[in-house]
Amino acid sequence: MSQRKYSESWEVMKRFQLDNAEQLAQEFPDTFIIPTKETRRTVKASEYVKLIFREETGHVERMWVIVTETSADCADIVTYVGTLDNDPYHLTALQCGETVYFDERHIVDISR
Repeated sequence: MSQRKYSESWEVMKRFQLDNAEQLAQEFPDTFIIPTKETRRTVKASEYVKLIFREETGHVERMWVIVTETSADCADIVTYVGTLDNDPYHLTALQCGETVYFDERHIVDISR
């Protein structure tokens, strides 16, 4: 990731956090079901993914993001860049159209 993109991602991400869907699925296996790791690793540009956004205020929302870029890092984790496709209802830290940086661990659902 270029220095500029890293700076942009830090500015956006310090306003909210993304929940780790893998961790939630392990903690609540009967009620929190996510796509398989292989499915989450093969998301392509123009597909939609659902992520869980959390603010310091305690507000949490599940929202759709349109994937615009994909890449694999040196730790073999697939990373993504996308655009928020929802208007948040409770969250004030972001708005529809903003760029979101995430990885395969954050994906809760996929719409192809």
